Amino acid sequence: MQVLKIFVRKDNQAMVRCPFCAATKDFSVASFRGKSHSIKLRCACKRIFQVDLDFRRAYRKNTKLAGFYATLSVESASGIRQMQMYVDDLSLVGIGMTTVGPHGLRVGALLRVEFVLNDPKGTIIIKKATVKRLVGSRVGCEFLETREQDRELGFFLMP
Repeated sequence: MQVLKIFVRKDNQAMVRCPFCAATKDFSVASFRGKSHSIKLRCACKRIFQVDLDFRRAYRKNTKLAGFYATLSVESASGIRQMQMYVDDLSLVGIGMTTVGPHGLRVGALLRVEFVLNDPKGTIIIKKATVKRLVGSRVGCEFLETREQDRELGFFLMP
């Protein structure tokens, strides 16, 4: 069975389109927040299909971009040393990355991340971020600032 991914809006509403008859419907998904994000729906056409609800604040794009990160101290904006990483997914508000080698990071650590978008300009993205999630070498971070380059990042993220 094909699984559809649905982005949930800030008002806890989601729009689903039936993959069989193309009928669309808006519905509340507030009762699923913090619970199961994968549900089965029955359309008016009587067909059943599965959807995964995405409650993220912003659209996230899967990528495979090489880059670097450095741990920052609270007192200084200069990184201690640059380490290699790969950007696995990216949004306007954060990054999912995989470190190359051991990282020694902890939740709350302050980072400087740098990577190049594979857009026609080869836009360089440099951002400060804080570590929000760690699972082995996989690190989830939230960006701490917005910049002029966010416009290029927004264009890159367009589906």
